[in-house]
Amino acid sequence: MTTAFLSLGSNIGNRERHIDEALLALNRHEQIAVIRVASYVESRAVGGPEQGDFLNTVSQIQTDLLPMELLTVCQEIEEQMGRKRIEQWGPRIIDIDIILYGEKTIRRAHLKIPHPRMHERWFVLFPLCQIASDARHPRLRKTAQQLLDKLEKKSKKT
Repeated sequence: MTTAFLSLGSNIGNRERHIDEALLALNRHEQIAVIRVASYVESRAVGGPEQGDFLNTVSQIQTDLLPMELLTVCQEIEEQMGRKRIEQWGPRIIDIDIILYGEKTIRRAHLKIPHPRMHERWFVLFPLCQIASDARHPRLRKTAQQLLDKLEKKSKKT
């Protein structure tokens, strides 16, 4: 079994319910166990068109799925919940991203682990630190807490 961390977000409709439903769907999968879920945090949409604020969280899971298999499951859940991939960074009923997968680093066209912008996103790092502040970014060799501290320090300067 591998420990992985998923970022979940929604900015359409009942955002909390959408995230709850996605977490239930993940946990119902026979090869995924949801271990911990951080509190939900609100954030402004990053990039893309003008749109509503997101509700976000991070979940720690245990899985014996390979990274590409886990990505497929996440995308199937998004599709079953009604996500339409019409516009890059557009509004989403649900968005499920693989943030970390064990200590793996993967660079493929459709899958990048660790998530390439996780270290720049408060709405990923803050909830990740709630449940696993010592989770280590395999490329940057820093813990989630170190990355959050650096991000918060940088944002105070600007």
